[in-house]
Amino acid sequence: MATGKRITSVGGWKDQWIFVLNEETGWGKQRYTLPTPLTASRREWIDARWKEGYRITALGGDDDPAADDDGWLFVMSDGTGLTE
Repeated sequence: MATGKRITSVGGWKDQWIFVLNEETGWGKQRYTLPTPLTASRREWIDARWKEGYRITALGGDDDPAADDDGWLFVMSDGTGLTE
């Protein structure tokens, strides 16, 4: 990730994804997932980051009618000031 920039928006379809990065968000570190189905292990990953103080700050999903499962990409940031 570029120094001083944070992911603030995500969009995607199939294997094409775009990220919007902004400076001066005030957010700290970011963690993100690769676009894969929302499985139990993915939910556990999100829950673990939540307990560490990270909050979901960007989310993207694809809806490819030719695929059996949809991909979801989550970006979680700490230091956001967000709570619930």
